Amino acid sequence: MRGEGYWRRFIATLHRLHWEKIKKNVTCLLEERELFRMIAESLAVGIVVTDTKGGIVYVNPSALRITGGKGEEGDVFPLWETLKKEEQEEGEVQINGSTPRYLWFWKTTLSENLLFSFLDITAQKRREEERIWKDKFSSFQYLAAGVAHELGNPLNALKIHAELMERMVHRGEEEKTKEHLRVIKEEILRLENIVQDFLDVLRPIHLTLSEIRVEEVIKSTLELLLPAMQKKGIICETRLSESTPPLLLDRERLKQALINILSNSLHATGKNGKIVISTGEKKGFVHIVVADEGEGIPAKDLAHIFEPFFTTREKGMGLGLTISQRIVKAHEGSIEVKSNPGKGTTTIIYLPIKRTQVPLPAKRQA
Repeated sequence: MRGEGYWRRFIATLHRLHWEKIKKNVTCLLEERELFRMIAESLAVGIVVTDTKGGIVYVNPSALRITGGKGEEGDVFPLWETLKKEEQEEGEVQINGSTPRYLWFWKTTLSENLLFSFLDITAQKRREEERIWKDKFSSFQYLAAGVAHELGNPLNALKIHAELMERMVHRGEEEKTKEHLRVIKEEILRLENIVQDFLDVLRPIHLTLSEIRVEEVIKSTLELLLPAMQKKGIICETRLSESTPPLLLDRERLKQALINILSNSLHATGKNGKIVISTGEKKGFVHIVVADEGEGIPAKDLAHIFEPFFTTREKGMGLGLTISQRIVKAHEGSIEVKSNPGKGTTTIIYLPIKRTQVPLPAKRQA
């Protein structure tokens, strides 16, 4: 097959060539043209060459099959209006109709024409969408099973105490009735928390951002947890930086993440133990470090701690760290957990000082 350079030289010297030489080269050119046509028409890739107004110069059978056009020379290419708007040289485009289809296209500008080549990827897209749906459904089944299990215990307790109350009322035992009412109220609150945690895992995290220093959030979080720490005799030591810059944060969401992390430390740390909370700034991130002297996490469990419903505690749903991780990621940050069994666990939250995207405040779903 002769290259472009050969044909340029042939044209330049055409006026000096004998007609036999010209005939031979023209025959060769026609044969190469036929070879290219056969190759183009055997491809599964659609190929269309148009002029600058979308008129068809050449179209192969695959392009006609994909677009449904007749492909007469000079006709406007059916996808011309759709593809000419695409600024990138390749990408995915959706073709709307009775059944939407998806194409992956390539666009090349020639001297006076445009070359479009494309593949119909509708089948692949549908397989991918089906796979995603199955994954989501499987996850939902897993979450629903976990929640159903967790709801069973408080519902059973409510039923038992309601039956006991009914008997107490008939006997006139007012004090015992009040005690059962207290238990029922606690179990109802527990049910509310289970449902809320479940919804927090399923719903997108919407942030309401304002400029605030992480140290302020930590202080307000500790006000809620200090009584429980003091009751257990746990010392909470704070080493909060005075120089970290304010960040765009959702105060309540970050507080929720910190409560989950500190509650784990509180549960893991024995009586008269210590929890240390520190902050600092490094390489464009503000970090929050929560270190406890608890029992630690075995290496085999460490890889699963962010999975829904994974817990080593007798009580608890195992959603706390899952929710905390989602909140931190919504702030474009990351969370890391290091643990040494028997010596304690350290949880580090990294929050970027400069966010690349700032979501607008959004109403949280009820």
